[in-house]
Amino acid sequence: MNTGHFLTEQTYISTGEPVGSRMLSKHEGVDLSPATLRNIMTDLTQKKLLEQPHTSAGRIPTDKGYRLYVDYRIPNQDIPVQTAERPLQLLPENSEKPDGIFRAVVDYLSGETKFMAVLTTPCPLDTVFKKLEFIRLSENRIVIVILTVAGMVFHKTVYLRDRIDDAILHEVSDMMTARFCDSSFRDIRENLSVVFSEDSGQENLRFSPVIRLCRKAFSVNEHGDLFSSGFENIYRMDSKIDHVYLSEFFRVMSDQQPIIRVLEQNAKQSHVSILIGDETNIEELSRFALVAAPYGTSHRQLGSVGVIGPKRMSYDRVCGLIKDTADRLSNELNAMMTHL
Repeated sequence: MNTGHFLTEQTYISTGEPVGSRMLSKHEGVDLSPATLRNIMTDLTQKKLLEQPHTSAGRIPTDKGYRLYVDYRIPNQDIPVQTAERPLQLLPENSEKPDGIFRAVVDYLSGETKFMAVLTTPCPLDTVFKKLEFIRLSENRIVIVILTVAGMVFHKTVYLRDRIDDAILHEVSDMMTARFCDSSFRDIRENLSVVFSEDSGQENLRFSPVIRLCRKAFSVNEHGDLFSSGFENIYRMDSKIDHVYLSEFFRVMSDQQPIIRVLEQNAKQSHVSILIGDETNIEELSRFALVAAPYGTSHRQLGSVGVIGPKRMSYDRVCGLIKDTADRLSNELNAMMTHL
């Protein structure tokens, strides 16, 4: 990466203003004349690494230019450790559940970066089952409670056409826990009927209504949920973003599914991902960059956590914060699992 490109990127990230050759020539250690730098910047513009917003203005980086700069600045995921301005409190007062931790993480990241923080929870189908219980509310109304290995609790209220004896509910609860403990919801859905058929020679009529209840309980979404914080920071990132673009951005964030899909792809990686502009494949995010890292337990990745910010961010600092946060979130979830 040549000096002219590197200095232009660094200067624009620091100032937010288009960079001219005269400005670069005043940098300490630069012994090139404004004319020479101007020629270098013209060459970089022809290579589509820089662009000129206005004829009389300086240059700013293109998405291609940012990509080259990031790959040069952070080679081989050599991310420096960052010291945050304030410690990350993963367990807010009166919260020992994963949802409380997830909320604390996004609030922390949005505050530290002044960007918008996002986090995807584990895909429900990949959630690992631990225990199932039935709680009777009335003769024809039951709550099905599912506890996962990660400490999350799912519950669903169902209505019965015919009364089911408590003895059968207890029997099925014990069978489900014994047979499927440490299995994913996906595996349980696929093997539920098979297991009960094996136990009874055929799908016993007295179990049939309860099996239908279990199917309903394990009918979960194909994707995890999205936690976010710092919507208001979007307004402060770029004063030139028009209201039409912002409304489209907020529409996509309200829909959630596009950003969830991008983050779930990141969760399959083992490192910090940096997606700049169109690299997200979400048109409404084309003016931003997404930096995200996977988190998980010692056994598998569970989700992804990151920030949506301006392209002219301090990538080494932000990547360090994201990586540190993801690692600490993973450690916290591992600790929770060992105490269950």
